[in-house]
Amino acid sequence: MVLFGSYIILATSYYLAICKLCAVAGENVNFIFGNHDHHSNPKSGSQDVVYLRNKQAILERILGRKSNSIQNDENEMKILEDFLNSRGKIFQYHEPIEISSVDPSSCSTAGNVSVTIFGGPFLSSLQPGNLFCKFGRISVPGLFVSSSQIQCNTPPHAAGSYPLEITQNGQDYTQSRYSFRFYHECTIHSIYPVTGPAIMGGTIVRILGEGFIESTSLYCRFGEAEVPATFVDSSEIHCSAPPTKEEGLSWLVLPDQRHNRTILEDQMLLPMSHHYPNYLGKLVNVEVTNNGQDYTWSGFKFLYQNDIQVMKLSRASGPSHGGTPVFISGSSFVNSTELTCKFGEETARAIFLTREAILCTSPPIPTHSFHTSQEMIVIIYVSNNAVDYSVGGHFKYSHSLPSGTYQPGAEEVDTLLRCPRGTYCSSYSLRNFTLCTPGTYQPLVGQSQCILCPIGYVCSEFGMAVPRICPAGYVCDDTGMYKGKPCPAGHWCDKGTATVSSSCLNHGILDASYSSLDTCFDNSTDDFGLQASYLPAQIWAERHLMPLDSDSTIQPIRGKFCLEESCLKYEDENDLGVFDKSFDYSSTGFALRRPHPCPQGVYCHPGTPTNMTISAGRASLFQCRDGVHCPEGSVYPNGIGSCKRGHYCRFGTRKPCPVGTYCPNEYTFEPLPCEPGTFNLMIGQAECSVCPVGYMCPSYGLRDPVICPPGMVCSRKGLASPNIRCPAGFYCPTGTQTSDPFRNDTTLRPYACTPGTYCLAGTGSNEVIEGEVSHAQFCAKGFFCEAASVSAKGSGPCPPGFICEKGTANPRPTPKGFFAEHSGTIEATACLPGFYAPTIENKDCYPCPPGSSCSLEGLFEAEECPPGTYRSDPEIGGFGSCIPCPQGTWSKNWQLREKGECTRCPTGVVCPLDGMTAPCSFDDLPQPFEPVVNFKGMPAFEYEFPIETMPQPFTLDECLALNSKSKHTDKQEFYYGELVPPYIDILGRGPHFRESDDLSIKYQSTAKCYRNAQPDGSLLYMRMADYYGPQYDIQTGFFHQGYGSSLLLNQMYAVSPPKGFDIRLTYYRGKGNGFIDLPKSRRFEPAFNCTKGFKLFNSTLVRHDVKRVVYTHPLHDYEGGYDIEKCPTFDPQLNCYIDVTFELHPPGECCNVEKFRQRAILLAADQFYHGTCESDKICAEGRSSEPEAKPCDDSFICDEGTSLENSLKYPCPAGFICGFGTTPDTKLEAPSGQLSHLCDEGRYCNRMISEVGNEVCPRNYICPTGTADPFEGRLANDGLLRMLPSPFSDESIHLHYLHGENFGFYCDHEMKCAASTKPSLKKRFQ
Repeated sequence: MVLFGSYIILATSYYLAICKLCAVAGENVNFIFGNHDHHSNPKSGSQDVVYLRNKQAILERILGRKSNSIQNDENEMKILEDFLNSRGKIFQYHEPIEISSVDPSSCSTAGNVSVTIFGGPFLSSLQPGNLFCKFGRISVPGLFVSSSQIQCNTPPHAAGSYPLEITQNGQDYTQSRYSFRFYHECTIHSIYPVTGPAIMGGTIVRILGEGFIESTSLYCRFGEAEVPATFVDSSEIHCSAPPTKEEGLSWLVLPDQRHNRTILEDQMLLPMSHHYPNYLGKLVNVEVTNNGQDYTWSGFKFLYQNDIQVMKLSRASGPSHGGTPVFISGSSFVNSTELTCKFGEETARAIFLTREAILCTSPPIPTHSFHTSQEMIVIIYVSNNAVDYSVGGHFKYSHSLPSGTYQPGAEEVDTLLRCPRGTYCSSYSLRNFTLCTPGTYQPLVGQSQCILCPIGYVCSEFGMAVPRICPAGYVCDDTGMYKGKPCPAGHWCDKGTATVSSSCLNHGILDASYSSLDTCFDNSTDDFGLQASYLPAQIWAERHLMPLDSDSTIQPIRGKFCLEESCLKYEDENDLGVFDKSFDYSSTGFALRRPHPCPQGVYCHPGTPTNMTISAGRASLFQCRDGVHCPEGSVYPNGIGSCKRGHYCRFGTRKPCPVGTYCPNEYTFEPLPCEPGTFNLMIGQAECSVCPVGYMCPSYGLRDPVICPPGMVCSRKGLASPNIRCPAGFYCPTGTQTSDPFRNDTTLRPYACTPGTYCLAGTGSNEVIEGEVSHAQFCAKGFFCEAASVSAKGSGPCPPGFICEKGTANPRPTPKGFFAEHSGTIEATACLPGFYAPTIENKDCYPCPPGSSCSLEGLFEAEECPPGTYRSDPEIGGFGSCIPCPQGTWSKNWQLREKGECTRCPTGVVCPLDGMTAPCSFDDLPQPFEPVVNFKGMPAFEYEFPIETMPQPFTLDECLALNSKSKHTDKQEFYYGELVPPYIDILGRGPHFRESDDLSIKYQSTAKCYRNAQPDGSLLYMRMADYYGPQYDIQTGFFHQGYGSSLLLNQMYAVSPPKGFDIRLTYYRGKGNGFIDLPKSRRFEPAFNCTKGFKLFNSTLVRHDVKRVVYTHPLHDYEGGYDIEKCPTFDPQLNCYIDVTFELHPPGECCNVEKFRQRAILLAADQFYHGTCESDKICAEGRSSEPEAKPCDDSFICDEGTSLENSLKYPCPAGFICGFGTTPDTKLEAPSGQLSHLCDEGRYCNRMISEVGNEVCPRNYICPTGTADPFEGRLANDGLLRMLPSPFSDESIHLHYLHGENFGFYCDHEMKCAASTKPSLKKRFQ
């Protein structure tokens, strides 16, 4: 037990016994339970402490006697301890511990160094495990040495200075905060020199490495000898090698002396040394310690060499320019590259001869060293390591040469030379030049003095011919500088800095008021529209848009914009103007500079060389602390003070709080994100803006608010999420600010769902996306929905006559051709075949009317029966289809209402098809007469040859003889004569011909041979002309509606025909619509005669599929134009045709051939010119189609309306010949009547005999004209068949001219037929 002061501390388990002792001693006892004072007994078993006052009285009570002092009697102490140990446990107090010193006070980060701590008092009676040392936060056990000394081993620890504390109870450490330093282990990279004198010692060894610390414990060890080191910086120290004893030296071979380093692989100390001779020396290790205990293990060696002894000099004088050889005798000279001599202050390399002799050449000395004397005596020194020199004697320099020159070699030899650049020669008797001293230079030769180094440059070495630019980190602001001044604090200096003057204020001398200068512009606003654009938020809200897209680049235009405390910039900051009469700055091409302010966020010590944080492995710029503002040119880590509200300063760089954040306090180094319900699109803000109505701010760090989503309402400020859903029947677009759809003071309100749709609660768009409850939905099928509908059934079911498809706003009337009988109809029903619906809103369809058909579904217009068809009764035809006109009839018109409206075929013609629309064609019309020439005995058309190669024409006899060669032997095809004008085309063709010869021509210059196979048209055309007679208007006095197109009608659906095309244009209520009651004549009537039309050549109707060249007739080419053979290419720019040789032809030759000159053209089609016959109109319709009707077969007679079935029903009468197209007419006037041609004499004709099928009369029989059967003697009874009266049977005979040289004998009756029967019509039809 140890007693301190007047207190004894006992465990309360024995407090009663102690209290009794205290009571006997007459002492007051205070019981302290925990933290409270009590004067009553504590509870049993508590751990409270009892403090007893007056230990002397207690001891006397225990011993039963007086005791002077407890410390004076060990027995008494033992008694008290035994008493207390038997009664309870001791809680011991001790005096505070003080640390007076620590040895060592630092160690490497590796730890495990024994540290002795002096101070105390330290207790010897402590229980084991209670004594600890704490380095920083790491505790290690301590070792008790004495009451004033303990020891601890350092733990591994991070580098830095940390407090060292002691505890004696394992818990309560001292609070002295004694500093103990942990450092990185130091290492050695190199040493210099590696050799030195042994006996004299004192070699200053320069040790380079890293991790050196400036402390009193910094030592070097050479072998076993320790010497203090001189700290230069963390990478360099200097140590003086201690002397050693001569008896410790031994003979060594220099190449064998090596550093023992693994990295350097036993690097040689003297790489250029030789094995011979040997030298006296001693090799020792060189190591370093930062704390006086822990030395490095680098492996570097230091070689002690025997000291040099100089005995004799071969020469003791020489010229000032040097070059005098001096042999030096002595001992311990070493053959190495470091063997040098020094003449005064001038150094010269020595040449090794032996260990006892070397050769040195005297170096030149500056002329200014002579002063007024012409001689100067210097001391000669010799060194083996170029560092430690031994005195060798005296040498006298003489000076006698002209200024700027020197004389090498022997004194009496005339070898005067000019001093080179970087030197000077200013005195006489010099044998060498003098190098310019540091701070000077000399760019010229033969100079007697050097020039002071100019401003902005430094001359740091001897013999400089040109100055060097002031190095980075220094200022060279004066002439003659051999080293620069450190760059001023708060700046960094680039190369060539020539002044300390800067544009930057020194922040180190400014007071705190500088940091509160108001250099900010504040245009902050809570309007988010103005924060991001130049339009207020209300405009953006009305447009339901945000000023910025989500991926837009943020360029804040609002906020607090503060000017940086930047330094002013001089115009000559990087081109400082300096004048020096001895130096031309413009010749260097290098501009001098001023010091640059240290960048913001960092501060600069004096001598900072660059604005890079790390330069050459060393720190150049130092980072400022967080939360402070370091503008340009800062000197201290705290800059100019705290970072103000609205800004943050990270490592000293002040920046305005960016968008989406705020900076509410000073010394802020990290901005805070805006909280939900707020946003910020401005910079430099101390508070964020509250989210406006119609928007929400759901997350942290929002730059701008989020527009209220569709289907939701944001009616309050500061919302992190919408607070109301859109009401049913309405939709809420983005940015809705109220849930009341009837407010008229804002457009940002709910809107009624569009008709045809319905909206559930929370709908955000009237655009329908099926299945998306956030979008409007289509009204159900069969129902219609007005505006603001809340369910799929909307306003009710669809009424009859209307249809309601999905999404119907208003019931839609059924379209034409459709009907809807019931309510709730989704899709209209198409009218069935046989019915149509001409109007909309139909509840039923109408039957198709006669003359039209409804053969398809969904017709809104009955289709008129097309040409060749009819329809009479709606019940006939099945589904209302039109019926083809029967055989024996035809029709070109629409909408025939019965079969009787079909036009009957003429007599002599068969209509073999149902539904005929083209009984005849364009090819059946009359053809023009075409001139032919004799081409190698064959007829060829005249227009196929040019005039130059035209063959010979046919003569009259040759032309008519061609008819016997024609395939139509019964018809004349070749004619000789002339064309009757005026209808003659440009090919020389015409419809009107006059038989003539060259003597009797009337209209042309010569008669020609012409060819025409059907001058009156085909047999089919002639029968139709005889049957239908003159045109309808000639006979009736008014026009009929015309013939309709034979093209098929496009079906009339409810869908409209293509745009711009009306299929009804050619027949509906106009041309070709309805029945035409054409006049007709079953029997031949001369009064029914008509003038037939004709064809003429039309040069514009060229066929492009077949190109054929023909030649115009020069007498009839009244048009004129271009020649296709001469000018095949047309140039629209020149408006002329170009021939194959690319020659342009003038008018009249090619481009505009004059009329009535022959030219080559392309063959074109003929154009038909109508006559007075109705058949011209009927046949001209089918230009390119084949005729559907045909002439009646030969040997048969065809009445009107003959079908294919009836065409062979009526054979030709016996004794007569019936050709093609024979009619039942019995009149002799009829062109193709059945009795018009009796059987030829010498032949007999029984029934079914054609024109060429009659038989030759048999032998021994007589066959007169009209013989039917020679065996029975039957003749044709033509008079009876014609029903001729008897007076006509015996008429007089008349001679009648037919044509050409043909004459005939006619009776009176036949003459009347030839004269058109009636005298009154003779003139009309002659």
